[in-house]
Amino acid sequence: MMFDSAIYDLDGVLADETRSYREAIRLTAQRLAGKNVEKSDVNALKKVPGFNNDWDCAYRLAQLLGRKAKREEFAATARPLSQDERKSAEYGEATRLFQENYLRLRQNEKLLVKKSDLEKVAEAGLKQAIATGRPKPEAMWFLQKEGLEYIFPAKGVVGLEDARQKPDPAPLLLAKKRLGAQRPVYVGDTVNDALAARAAGMPCIIVGQKIDGTVFVETPEKMFEEILK
Repeated sequence: MMFDSAIYDLDGVLADETRSYREAIRLTAQRLAGKNVEKSDVNALKKVPGFNNDWDCAYRLAQLLGRKAKREEFAATARPLSQDERKSAEYGEATRLFQENYLRLRQNEKLLVKKSDLEKVAEAGLKQAIATGRPKPEAMWFLQKEGLEYIFPAKGVVGLEDARQKPDPAPLLLAKKRLGAQRPVYVGDTVNDALAARAAGMPCIIVGQKIDGTVFVETPEKMFEEILK
């Protein structure tokens, strides 16, 4: 077997967050910008490196649309947030609004894979962990809601508070260390996931989009075929 462990991103890989986190970004940016925000605006900014953090995404999206930037221009004009921006009162208001929206919407989240497929990975002898940009309590809330904490105990979940954010490789490397893994594979769904895996020196499977240097699978269910090769 090629791998001795699998490390997963949570959103877009195990969890369908389109009606929770993605919608919370849209509603928060819409409130801050004072104008209509489309789902395609959110998706466009999420494809830009440096916007794995949803608070950052909502804050910057409101700014971009406030300046009447077109979504086709995001890749060239959107810059990751500075530490000074994250300390600002405006950013604090953005995070407050985002959390209000998310906590109201999170019951919409659904599991994207079958528990039996995750169990098959464990039965094959592979260790499993999660490296996510979610705050850890929110990640654990979803796992407990879906009855997955027996597969992913708290020690095996690296969250926002635990390491620098993707595309930095730190969360992937911490998950690898906690697993005691030698040959992990990382599964994500964004360019930030691909960049983090590359920097960590890990093979990477990407769900839903083709990114150079990664293995493409169309849906989360297909990733298990690659993991168990």
